[in-house]
Amino acid sequence: MTNKFPPKAFPILLFIPVLLPYLILVSTGWWGVDFGDHWDQNYTLDPLKHSVKEALFLPRYYVYPSVNYWLSLVGAVPAVIIGMIETDGDLLAVQKQIVELVHTHAYHLQMRGIYLVVSALSVVWVYVLVLLWRKNIFEALLAACLLGFSWEVGYHLRWVAPDGVVMQFTAFTIMCAILAQIRPQGLNWLWGAAIGAGLACGTKYPAFLLIVPVLISAYFLWPRVSTRFRSLLLFLEITLIIFILTYLFSTPGTILDPITFISDIRHAANVYRTGQRGYTMNKGLEHLARNIFYLATSGLSYSTPVALFFFLSAIIGTIATFKEAPRLGITLVSFPIIYILYMSNQRVMIIRNMLAIMPFLAILSARGIAWGYQKLPKPYLSNALMVIVTVMLTGNALWLIYTAQTIADKDSPRFINETSNYITSHPEQLFLLSPQLATNLDKLNNQHYPNATTTPSDSVDFVLLYASEGMERYAWKSNQPNLTVTWFGPWDINFNYYPSWGGNDRIILMTKEKAEQNQLAILK
Repeated sequence: MTNKFPPKAFPILLFIPVLLPYLILVSTGWWGVDFGDHWDQNYTLDPLKHSVKEALFLPRYYVYPSVNYWLSLVGAVPAVIIGMIETDGDLLAVQKQIVELVHTHAYHLQMRGIYLVVSALSVVWVYVLVLLWRKNIFEALLAACLLGFSWEVGYHLRWVAPDGVVMQFTAFTIMCAILAQIRPQGLNWLWGAAIGAGLACGTKYPAFLLIVPVLISAYFLWPRVSTRFRSLLLFLEITLIIFILTYLFSTPGTILDPITFISDIRHAANVYRTGQRGYTMNKGLEHLARNIFYLATSGLSYSTPVALFFFLSAIIGTIATFKEAPRLGITLVSFPIIYILYMSNQRVMIIRNMLAIMPFLAILSARGIAWGYQKLPKPYLSNALMVIVTVMLTGNALWLIYTAQTIADKDSPRFINETSNYITSHPEQLFLLSPQLATNLDKLNNQHYPNATTTPSDSVDFVLLYASEGMERYAWKSNQPNLTVTWFGPWDINFNYYPSWGGNDRIILMTKEKAEQNQLAILK
């Protein structure tokens, strides 16, 4: 693995490789963008509906900060322009058209596309950071592919929700914070980091913790700019002010409507402090352990062994970074550590909150793999490592394609056929079928399955049922990594972590023991 690229090489050509993971992530995301309902979509779109209807530039709604509102507004701009042309500038007619537009399915898909394209820029920022830091195209592409081919990243980016956008601003911020310490124009990069952190906070409030690596970077940069900023404290204060002003510019409701702002902040904080249905758990060590388990076993791959390999590589990469450049190591790991501890001190665990950690995981995992490639004693071992990593990443990319196809097939008979084939291909196992599933299988081919029954018994090995038949939607206990063996239906989400998902139904396969633990109605 070449460690340097020619300093006078065609600069633009160095950035072409990142198009591979970016375009795969965006294209597979768009392929599956029509996945059905999303429970939080209205939290983002309702403010725009209210804003247009009441002719208010900003809605009285701040549970999610205003960057999400601005993105929704961008989605309506083409319709405003077209409306102005069609109505000869009749503002009332245009207003009516926009109110109607925001309620349409086409607009919802358009907004999902905007969020997808914007959020996927995190892949670009990760690539640029590693390229300029390590001066290694292959390591940069590796980091970008680790992030861009992650299924957990992929399906979350389709949502009209703040988490993917926060991940993008997080990646941008840490890119600027690291480059501020190693690039000639360090001050410009630092101001960029402060702006990125402010926009991240203006997207989702817990991202205010990004100010930590920004201030750390400012501290390490100060000796280089001390002739201009003679006081370290003043330098840190200016950095903090840029962060605050950027946040206020993105979310002016903080000042314009402070009573509503404070009220909604308290409401959101109270939910995370007290719990939210099946996503409630004990704060502290249990929540921390589950967050780490999720990142380790699912974060960078749908395959648990592959995800673990990349997670262990990230640990090695962290150690290597601290040995080679301790200051950069401190800057890199400060936010993930503080953020995970902060989220683990809440009683609500929703894994989309961990998206902000994914860029760091990808960067450090790439560093660990590159370090291993250089340190292995024999060339054939180094080459074998890269072949293995390439196969793993290819598998991740193919999984994105496969899961997008399942979403496109959500209304087809594909999944009932797959269920039938699964039953017949496992004759040694006894399956308990739910009433609706048994009926649909009978309609499919009127076939008798000797290893399937609709009567609960001790001899049953597995349970097959539609998720909607298991229990009332919000009664499901979430965040169970081994809740299902698999499922037949759209792979639009990780059902094991989101069993109360409000989208399309799916046929789930569970062990009898797991079904008993969850007290499913089919066993009664």
